[in-house]
Amino acid sequence: MLAWISKVILMLMGWKPLSNYGRSVFKDNDKAIIVYPHTSYWDFFIFLLYRSVNMDVMGDFRTLFAIRFFPNWGWFLRGTKCLPIENKQRGQGQTQLLISKLKDISRVQIFMSPKGTSSKAVWRTGYYHLARELKWPIVVCGLDYCNHKVAVFDPVVIDDRPIEPVKLTLTTLFGEIPQLYPENDPDVIYKKPFWSDPSIISDESTELVAIFGILLLSFVIAFLSCQFHTWF
Repeated sequence: MLAWISKVILMLMGWKPLSNYGRSVFKDNDKAIIVYPHTSYWDFFIFLLYRSVNMDVMGDFRTLFAIRFFPNWGWFLRGTKCLPIENKQRGQGQTQLLISKLKDISRVQIFMSPKGTSSKAVWRTGYYHLARELKWPIVVCGLDYCNHKVAVFDPVVIDDRPIEPVKLTLTTLFGEIPQLYPENDPDVIYKKPFWSDPSIISDESTELVAIFGILLLSFVIAFLSCQFHTWF
């Protein structure tokens, strides 16, 4: 039922189904760091809809949230499979804590923004250290706001490569994904297609329906998840 509702909402907004290639990348990389351009709070809700439609291949993804910024919304974020991050431990200490939680899990895909926020900020290094220590590939996946689709690229295996060439590879791929607010990601030079401007939906007449549907569905998913599951 939730998958059907999510599919209808995405269709009303003009967003295309996840491609067969994208589905195969998620299916074949059940342990991975998924990095995505994050320039708008809409990213979270639209990705939530895509996960609801594609639970067979995206059901293991988790996102991170800082507890101090959402003290009253922990139940909702945990219900949508977000992982709480304690702000008392920062930098490498926080990374090591995450590694200890993740290394023994059989299937998990960590969705994270390299800059850790939708606001304007420079890239951090947590994504690199997680992938290197866990020996997981990094997959670039983002919402293409011009063509209303999910862009997914081949996994990047870092092995013992230093961070700078890895970052260059990732920022180059990010640049191929049109964003709502590209100025919020100063580390990336985003290409803006001349035929279209980024937008949340393709038809403004469905905006209120889509927004209400996304918010309602998000609360339903969070509520049901809290009733039947405990994450970490």
